[in-house]
Amino acid sequence: MASTATKQVTLTVALDDVPASWSTWTPHQAALALTVGAEAVRQSSTLARPDDWVLVLRESIADAVAHALRPNDAEDPAPKEDDGDDNDTATSKGARGERRFAECARATFRDFAGFRMVDTHMRGGEGDVRLSFEDFEVLVDVKHYRGPVPAEQCAKLRADLARHPDIPFAWLVSLTSNVDAWDRAPLMFEWISSTQCVVYVNRLALRAHPDEWLRAAWFSCRELAKLLAPETDPCSEMAFLRDRHAAAVNLCRSLRKQVSELLHTTQRAAQAIDAQLVDALTAHTGALAQSHAAVLATWWASAVEHTESETDVLSTTELWAKFRVSALSTSATTNDDGANDDRPPITVAHFRRFVRAHVPAASLRARSKKPDGPVDVLRVRWRPSATALDHLQFV
Repeated sequence: MASTATKQVTLTVALDDVPASWSTWTPHQAALALTVGAEAVRQSSTLARPDDWVLVLRESIADAVAHALRPNDAEDPAPKEDDGDDNDTATSKGARGERRFAECARATFRDFAGFRMVDTHMRGGEGDVRLSFEDFEVLVDVKHYRGPVPAEQCAKLRADLARHPDIPFAWLVSLTSNVDAWDRAPLMFEWISSTQCVVYVNRLALRAHPDEWLRAAWFSCRELAKLLAPETDPCSEMAFLRDRHAAAVNLCRSLRKQVSELLHTTQRAAQAIDAQLVDALTAHTGALAQSHAAVLATWWASAVEHTESETDVLSTTELWAKFRVSALSTSATTNDDGANDDRPPITVAHFRRFVRAHVPAASLRARSKKPDGPVDVLRVRWRPSATALDHLQFV
């Protein structure tokens, strides 16, 4: 059986480098902290000096205390940056997190084609780091919070990415905590447009192999970049489908425009026809109403007179019968040229409406519950001369 060679290194750490809470740890917590620190030293193969090992070990133990060993992270107050003393400024804490990510990224992507890393934390709207590769670029925003990264930071990174349409991807890397609302997997993706995507990386520094997770993010983005790249082969199926889709869209737009113009033309024609019908009906109705009113008013003045006696009552039925006799006698004496043959007829409904409009309401008494039914006209009687009305003419 082949044996694996091991190397034991003994480090002497000053008391100032030991966390103050060491004395309160249980043996299990202390062993776990040392295991995390040793794993960090093993992963940092680029560190050659023992002093560097001590630094990595101290930072890893501090991370274990702040995160892996806390009894209940839910009891933490509002999100707060982790690592370092409480007297550290936000700038120094952020710079420490950016350095840790830069070391991990440099070790992970050092052999990738076209890899280049630029510190952009001093430039507004460009994140903390810009990673350039042969096929695409990435805006990186590094967060080192004790609690979840708030949604405001996600919105800020989305806005920064939207201001750079030439950059397809942005990474929000949370070293020691999750990203609020995007914590269901170590890597999560959010498309902010059809050509730009934000990748959320949760708890990168606490993963057993953070470099592998960075590679997973890079390979995912590379495959997505292939889908976003414009098709250069005119004979490919994707180009054919894209051209057919564009032709269909153009055809739909043209048809929609033609239908809209047709609807407008039809609407204008309908409005013109309506206006002409209104004019014709108005003229006809006005002439008809004037003709009816003139005939009925002339007949009423010749046939009926008003009195003060309550016993003088005539019903519309009696009035209509008398009017019909007068109208028929007048029609019999009309000229033979037929000039009045097309005059509009006066019906009983017209007659009743005329009576209701011509006589005051106080002098009317309904004989039916119907609104257009017969009524009695009070304080009226026949004129003595109402028996002969041959002079009445329709107009």
